[in-house]
Amino acid sequence: MGWDKIFKKTGFKIFATFLLGENPRQCNFCNKEFKRYSTYFVHMRRFHCYDDKKPHHCSECHKGFATKGDLEYHVLSHTGERPYVCSHCNKSYKTSWYLNRHQRLHSGERPYLCETCGKTFRWRRDLTHHYLNHNNERQQM
Repeated sequence: MGWDKIFKKTGFKIFATFLLGENPRQCNFCNKEFKRYSTYFVHMRRFHCYDDKKPHHCSECHKGFATKGDLEYHVLSHTGERPYVCSHCNKSYKTSWYLNRHQRLHSGERPYLCETCGKTFRWRRDLTHHYLNHNNERQQM
């Protein structure tokens, strides 16, 4: 599918915005910023496009989704299926991503490293919050 058809299908003038040099890396709807135009485009299609413009539709409730993966995840809300089960505690999840994230509790894995002080974190949000502390320390100096 050509770019012109994609842009007509989504109902946005984001390509024109990109060509005119306006900031293509910031969403006009929610102000989220992006490093790459392709990520911005996926965001626009996924979160700010009307359901009838989205190519994947639920056969049960007819809600539209931008990606096949989003639709597959949604269908689980109708079935209640949680096929990914933790081998340590039997807690179940809809996706392998959530299961893998949960398993950090059991493994002790701390994949997020502060490059300023070397402290590690289990969750990205904790590292982000930690960086704010470093910024506050710098501002107080």
